[in-house]
Amino acid sequence: MAEGTREPPCYSIVEDETLEQGDILPYCPVFRPSSDIPFPFNPNVESPVEYAPQSVIVISQSCDIRPHQKNVIHALLCSVVALSSTPYKNDMKALKANRIYHLHLLVDKCPCDPWKDEYLVVSFRDVWTLPLSFLMKFAASLGPRLRLNHPYRENLSHQFGNYFSRVALPDELS
Repeated sequence: MAEGTREPPCYSIVEDETLEQGDILPYCPVFRPSSDIPFPFNPNVESPVEYAPQSVIVISQSCDIRPHQKNVIHALLCSVVALSSTPYKNDMKALKANRIYHLHLLVDKCPCDPWKDEYLVVSFRDVWTLPLSFLMKFAASLGPRLRLNHPYRENLSHQFGNYFSRVALPDELS
């Protein structure tokens, strides 16, 4: 970068009903099957689905989740947590170099609650989909929220793609 120029801020604060790739939604209700779901599954028994609030970031492409987009009814989400709450809090160098493949470090400290002055990491191992209409209503109910700016959201998208396009090898490479 040229001397005297500054990188754009990592985050914007938005407060509208739009939903875009890179929107961070704290305490979003996600649903998952319980870990002891029986097989074969019996739909006549109590629901094996658990509810948990999870802070997430929208991974779906913005153009794919526009309101009234044909044939898109769900958005893809990954969990986002404060770096300090992970076992990788002392691995900043490895995170910045993308050597911890399942995590993506967001480069600036968070400017507002609930993670003020914390670095955030996105986990590509924790992936959900939620109905787009539900997610838009939830996002609108939050009031001001964080959105990753360009080029940080593109970097997130590339890292997500790289994580899922890895070739499975029998042994860990050094």
